[in-house]
Amino acid sequence: NLCNNWIVKNEHSYSLSPLIKKSLTPDLSRNEYKDCSKTFAHHILEKKILYPNDVLNVIFLLSQAEEYEEAANFYCSALVQLRDQKLLDAPGLDTLKLMWVGVPFPVGMNMAIQIEIRICQLTIMVSQKDSHISMVASDLEMLLNNYSDNAELKAVGYDLLLMSNLLIGNVSESMRLLPYSKYDNISTILDKKIDICSFMTISLNSVSTVKELVLWMKKFI
Repeated sequence: NLCNNWIVKNEHSYSLSPLIKKSLTPDLSRNEYKDCSKTFAHHILEKKILYPNDVLNVIFLLSQAEEYEEAANFYCSALVQLRDQKLLDAPGLDTLKLMWVGVPFPVGMNMAIQIEIRICQLTIMVSQKDSHISMVASDLEMLLNNYSDNAELKAVGYDLLLMSNLLIGNVSESMRLLPYSKYDNISTILDKKIDICSFMTISLNSVSTVKELVLWMKKFI
């Protein structure tokens, strides 16, 4: 019955019927599709309890709606809350923790938002001793090297990279990054180690824009 109604049998393969394909790609303009995606994302957020799939769906829908800053802020907030509740190691959360790691960011997402996401991921990964620290740190450095719109965001990003390497014992990388930092020498940073550790664990709940992220980071760097 499935083959007759919903699946088309070809010579060496199967494909969906044109009716199913049509239902998967509704006749909506780009703006209508974006509005529907945003509305659906906000509808999910009205739930009292969000499960990992809900969080992933919200991020996906907001990205489809091209609401990249809202998607990034929600993503970072979700990561921090999971970390604060000691749930980051729970089964099924790898996809969420590694969102956009090893794959390109959405084409329309500006670089400041990409940096915000990498900063959040790096702080979480350092506190969790995650095996993907080097990959995320490398990507963050590449973004910072190509970013020029916000000098403060760029500066604190480099400081975070330097401190992160110190915390994981990679002193040579910290020394390499020192010229990009506001600090004169490694000893100055080591004297602030308590603040660095606080930076890696404090909540990001008060942050909702890139500007607020910079102000938040400057408290600790």
